[in-house]
Amino acid sequence: MRILVETHTMEIGGSQFNAVELADGVARLGHEVTVFGPDGPLVEEVRRRGLEWIQAPERRGTPCPATAMALTRLTRRRKFDVIHPYEWNTLLDTMYGPGWLLGTPVLSTVLSVDVPFFLPTSVPMIVCMRQLWEQERRRRPDVRFMEIPIDTELNAPGTAPALTLSDGRVTDVRSHVGAADDERLVVIIGRLASRLKLEGLLDAVAAMPLVNEHVKARLVIVGDGPERPRVEEAVRRATESLGRATTVVVGQFLDPRPFYQAADLALGMGSSILRAMAFEKAVIVQGEAGFWEPLTPETLPMFLSQGWYGIGSGKVDLPRLAELIASALLSPDPELPLLSRRTVEEYNSLGAISEWLSSVYSEVAVQQHAWPERLSSASGNAWELTKFRASRALSRLRGSP
Repeated sequence: MRILVETHTMEIGGSQFNAVELADGVARLGHEVTVFGPDGPLVEEVRRRGLEWIQAPERRGTPCPATAMALTRLTRRRKFDVIHPYEWNTLLDTMYGPGWLLGTPVLSTVLSVDVPFFLPTSVPMIVCMRQLWEQERRRRPDVRFMEIPIDTELNAPGTAPALTLSDGRVTDVRSHVGAADDERLVVIIGRLASRLKLEGLLDAVAAMPLVNEHVKARLVIVGDGPERPRVEEAVRRATESLGRATTVVVGQFLDPRPFYQAADLALGMGSSILRAMAFEKAVIVQGEAGFWEPLTPETLPMFLSQGWYGIGSGKVDLPRLAELIASALLSPDPELPLLSRRTVEEYNSLGAISEWLSSVYSEVAVQQHAWPERLSSASGNAWELTKFRASRALSRLRGSP
């Protein structure tokens, strides 16, 4: 089967990295898989895995006419059996291009915590949160739940290579971050972006001086993005409050496995926290509105239901977060790292999920839609998208001075 996987960005981040890993997993099952997306650091990973990458045009708006037309020309030439866009903006590009113009079968995946209401309900969809699946199945005839895939062979205790810096030097994590021999490492790995991430990052930075009242520890933030200056400013303030550094921002690494391996405790959400769990680490899951909860036998059912993320009460409780971190470092439960690894092996195996996705592709590939049906769907979506944009414009107008 010929499959085109489309990503909205090739920056290092959960959704697009999952797309690349699954593309590789499906290709290993014998399918011809091509990745379509903008240029970015993950292109190197696509090529390392032996997959073909085709560069998308520069995005200008959503849906992006240039991307839709490029997809249409490419599909006419390559005769893809299924196009698989990840996230909502690429889905609209695909549908306004080969989905509705050519009738090419499309399977969408939304790895975010919500699904915009204006996305066409006629398109088969995969979501990665059980609660979101329960919500979407009330209005979508074909929506499926998929656990976030993790390569449990590549991400496992003892598999991390030595840390290689951008200039080619090889070092170890503790030396690179300046950690003292008696200093514990708390690691967060992810994109430094405003949506979902920034609030929790700033809370973690602010909590570290409180943690250090009980145990000597250093927070290591691995990643880059538009909010890096704000994170680094928060780090500077926290350093001044204690008189020494409790957090370091090390930037982006294409292969962050050495940091997972070196962690005494990991913080984060989604695929990032699952990779830490694959390395047999105790973890505290980050969400929004003050949500921080450790993985324990008692909280596991909650995470399996709502995903590796949560929404708190809205109150930022830094003393509680500091207590969670300090307790995990001072009195580690030896069963929790084993629970982490066992959970990922049972629910998130890349091999098993790749086989499942291959079967979904086979089902979607035979779904053909007549031209009148496609025209009706496109018209309806254009109307919903227009209403959404008008509503946002009106909200901005009302909020302006």
